[in-house]
Order: sequence, then structure tokens, then C-alpha cells
Amino acid sequence: RAQYSLLITALVSINDAILVTDGRGRMDLWNNKFLTLWGMPPEVIESGCELSAIEVAVKRLKDPATFLAHVNELYSSSLCAVDVFEFQEGRVIERHSQPRWLDGQVVGRVW
Repeated sequence: RAQYSLLITALVSINDAILVTDGRGRMDLWNNKFLTLWGMPPEVIESGCELSAIEVAVKRLKDPATFLAHVNELYSSSLCAVDVFEFQEGRVIERHSQPRWLDGQVVGRVW
């Protein structure tokens, strides 16, 4: 419990938006910066459904097709990546992603 508390405290205090997924369509962890950055509605977060979050995200981007292509590419690999995306209102974000490993297997991603 102490390690879990430490992890959650660190996650919440980081100044970057963070989303951790399980590779099977579920969002495992996120911080408030992630919610604010993407304007995630409470019902999407409560559902834990990554596809619902992606649907929200693509509506906010200038080039949703590239975003989706990169998401799909990364989920089919164990690559780390850095991408830059522009929101419709002009904000630009840099997204880092790396695989989440457990017992030598990729079990999701950290975005």
C-alpha cells in the first residue's frame, strides 16, 4: 500500500499530463493534467474506456488521422515515440509514449 500511495502521489504531482493504459482498451491511471489538457468529460473518465477518450481527443485536433495512425502504430509495437500535435484552437503539444512492460511482455502504454 505504501508503494502504491507513493506512485499515485508522484503521478498527481507531475506537471505533465499522464495516461497509463492496459493495451486492451482500458485506462488504468491518469492525472488531472491529462483531464484538463484534453478536456475529458467526467463520463469518459468514469467509464475507463480508452476508445471513448480517443474519440474526445480526435475532435480537438487539427489532424486526427495522423493522431489515430500513430496510436495504432504504437499499440502494434514496443517502440517509444515522441509526436507533436496541434489542437484546432492552435495549442501544440508534444506527446511521449513508451510501452508498459510486465514479465517481459508489453501490457499497455504510458502516454
